[in-house]
Amino acid sequence: MQPELTVLTPTYNRAELLPKCYESLRAQTCFDFEWLIVDDGSTDNTEEIVNSWASDKSVGFETVYVKKPNGGKHTAINFSSKYIRGSVVLILDSDDYLTSDAVETVLKYWKDYSGDGKICGLSFLKGYDLQTSTAKFGAEIQRSNHVDFRVNRKINGDCCEIIRTDVLKEFPFPEFKGEKFLGENYLWVNAGLKYDTVYINKIIYICEYLEGGLSRQGRALRIKSPHGGMASSRVELNKRICLSRRIKSAALYSCYGFAAGMSVRDIVKTSGHPLIVSLLLPLGRFLRSYWG
Repeated sequence: MQPELTVLTPTYNRAELLPKCYESLRAQTCFDFEWLIVDDGSTDNTEEIVNSWASDKSVGFETVYVKKPNGGKHTAINFSSKYIRGSVVLILDSDDYLTSDAVETVLKYWKDYSGDGKICGLSFLKGYDLQTSTAKFGAEIQRSNHVDFRVNRKINGDCCEIIRTDVLKEFPFPEFKGEKFLGENYLWVNAGLKYDTVYINKIIYICEYLEGGLSRQGRALRIKSPHGGMASSRVELNKRICLSRRIKSAALYSCYGFAAGMSVRDIVKTSGHPLIVSLLLPLGRFLRSYWG
């Protein structure tokens, strides 16, 4: 039977952390989901461990394992698109885990909104624990979109987004040879410019920001993947984005452009928003020099 939800875990050399993630899925109160693991070229024993779980027919959900050459989390998400069977997707990082009622909660709310083609998904809270969330939503349930609700209102912090599979496929991440990072904001902003999201003030996802994780590496990853940084910054130059965020993104766009060895002319031309990028070129050049 086709599951309603796909829990997608891109992973790279996290064999020692995946068991905690797996146990949280085994503890779910509802098993109408599949667990799709995309191994982004691991060199540890991830494949052996996951295949042992996949062969266990006593659990209430199916574990699907696929492997690809190492290219970064965004390429693993792209790669997953041909294997996803659920109508909606929850991205669960390999060093995190779900609360026991997470799947049940997601499907309960999605049942109310799945028939609305304007809604691309749901957004729940992530927490450092069950009481301490990484972001603040306010009201219990709100309908808005990522641009107006998260970006323009400056609601920072990671959230647990559930996205329709067709929308995930609608906005694949661009991939650049030799680069292994592109921020997920590329997906969420693009989706937010076209679709609504329902924001639900409930923690269903527990995160642990470990040394060596993507969240910790931040700036260094972006400088090493400048074309990806430009793509992430370009989507935030849209005029629906608040001015303060557009100013920041314009400076970052030129910074990454300089990191990529591009000329001033090409940085401005490729931005799609020449005026604001031209004005922020000096700051972008300074950032490139300051970050090394």
